Amino acid sequence: ARAASQLVEDLEDQRATLHEDVDAAATMLAEREAAVQQSLEQDETFLAQLERTREADAIAVSALEKATLAAEDRRRKGEPFEADELFMYLWERGYGTSAYSANPLVRMLDGWVAKRCGYHDARPNYWMLLEIPKRLAEHAEHARDASDAELDRLQDIEELAASDGDVPEARAALESLERRQDELDAEIATAETRLGQLQATQTQYTSGADDYLRKA
Repeated sequence: ARAASQLVEDLEDQRATLHEDVDAAATMLAEREAAVQQSLEQDETFLAQLERTREADAIAVSALEKATLAAEDRRRKGEPFEADELFMYLWERGYGTSAYSANPLVRMLDGWVAKRCGYHDARPNYWMLLEIPKRLAEHAEHARDASDAELDRLQDIEELAASDGDVPEARAALESLERRQDELDAEIATAETRLGQLQATQTQYTSGADDYLRKA
């Protein structure tokens, strides 16, 4: 039990020393990151890229809003067309387009239906109603891709500045110390459990409560 107790004390001393090292490493990392940030705030290349990134993001957000509104507009304005069974019958057959195919009798009957429901006037309006949201959605997607590309360029500048400022080394040193700290915590917990077991056993012997003494 004495050796186990000494082990716990030694591990706790190591933990206290390691805690100081972790604090020092964290301070070093924070200081280097602050120095890098300060240098970037005076870097014309970074500031110009930051402005481009903000503008691209604003465009992407606006494009998405327009696409969302157009989709809702398409749903609302499309209801009258889609509620007209004659119109939708002709639309789904591709009537009035190169995709339409029918024998003479069916073609004649479809022509009569088209006149009844005003298909020729309604078709281009419905087509535009469907097409506009698609085009706006594509534009929104391209705008977001462009925004992401600008953000990547900005992050490249930041990463290069961080590398020049030795930030990765400081971060790696801190992470290494934190891992060792976690390992040491686990070692202390194991040692304390072992010490508790030994102390319990020792108490049994000194109180005469162990099985061997009771049998004797």
